[in-house]
Amino acid sequence: MEQLAPLGQVYQAGTLSGNPVAAAAGIATLNTLRRLNPYPAMAELAEVFAGRINRFAIEKQLNVHCAAYKGIFTVFFTKHSPLRNLEDVKRCDTEMFAAFFRHMLKRGFYLSPSQFELNFISAAHTKAEINAAADAAIEFLAGK
Repeated sequence: MEQLAPLGQVYQAGTLSGNPVAAAAGIATLNTLRRLNPYPAMAELAEVFAGRINRFAIEKQLNVHCAAYKGIFTVFFTKHSPLRNLEDVKRCDTEMFAAFFRHMLKRGFYLSPSQFELNFISAAHTKAEINAAADAAIEFLAGK
């Protein structure tokens, strides 16, 4: 403990760090996740969302690509696909992404406000919710 600030050189902070109730809740959550294993379903939902966006983009020849991996996804406005590195991502149309973000927010879907961030599917999401989000995204894309 002497290595931690204010005595030592290592800064460590957190509202509930070391709190026994928070630690117990974290352990209970991890045990529940281990037992229920929601990860395959979360990955499937991310693929549903990305697949619908990408199929529509290909069909309409739009410069957009939704990258997904396991239970995460990000929408990129670009003609370069697949995106392989930060340089590829930097070439994306961030103004178009901002318009997309605002559209999704108006439709009730709060995505990460930057294409440099990820969106996460949770175990609480349903296929109906993901399809509704994809519908809202396609509504935006159809107007482009």
